[in-house]
Amino acid sequence: MEASLEGADRSGRPGIGHPVHRLRGRVCAVGGPPGGCGASEVAVELARAGRRRGETSLLIDADEVAPSLAQRLGLPPIPNIRTAIDALFHGAGRLHDALLPVAAGGFELLAGLANPADWPQVRPQEAAEVVAELRGLRDHVIVNVGAHTEDLARLGVADRYGVTREVLGAADLVIGVGMATPIGVARLVAWIADVVVIAPGRPIHLVVNKAPASRFVRGEVEAEILRNYAPASLTVVPLDASVEKAAWRGELVAQGPFTRTVEGLANRVLAWKPPA
Repeated sequence: MEASLEGADRSGRPGIGHPVHRLRGRVCAVGGPPGGCGASEVAVELARAGRRRGETSLLIDADEVAPSLAQRLGLPPIPNIRTAIDALFHGAGRLHDALLPVAAGGFELLAGLANPADWPQVRPQEAAEVVAELRGLRDHVIVNVGAHTEDLARLGVADRYGVTREVLGAADLVIGVGMATPIGVARLVAWIADVVVIAPGRPIHLVVNKAPASRFVRGEVEAEILRNYAPASLTVVPLDASVEKAAWRGELVAQGPFTRTVEGLANRVLAWKPPA
């Protein structure tokens, strides 16, 4: 594994500083608009589903505003993405030592920032390079991105959401998650409008989360989304009380409606291969 993490220095020889990417796995960015849409839970379950397919799976927390996956999974906040950047660009340790095993799910986690106030210390391009390097080691790299996509650097201010934008732009495919409410759908549609600019030509799969049992409500939600955008696929995830229960316990979600639906989504998106 260590050999596969070598970079190349300015002379072209192996070393630290300029990673040599060996494309292998697919990078799937998972996000959605603000408002508690449940994108993190979908990302966790996708990583778990990738492992159940008999393939290797890595989950990365690239949310620079509200990183939460380490806490959600009951894991320590360090090592994290800053550790990985230091290893890849400054030779401070080994990249794979930044990955935390999630034993119950059979996948690994690269935790997000221990303190969101540290976001200025993570350059968007460096975060994207870490993702690109790790894709050479795993079949599936699931990246949970932040809810905000505004290009603030264009306005001459700090690039607060740069990591999310950079990862979205480099992903092979995108999964957008929204709530099954009128406001949730409106926010999801607005989020999609930003993503198609950031990641032109990428397949975008949409997930309507926490949907009620009413077929009428589900039909109205689906119809409203499809009036505004034609996604690569549209998945309706039912409201499942076991999701909240698992979050309180720091555990993976028990098998049920949520896990079965996300596994169906995984069978579609994780089998997809980018064009040669």
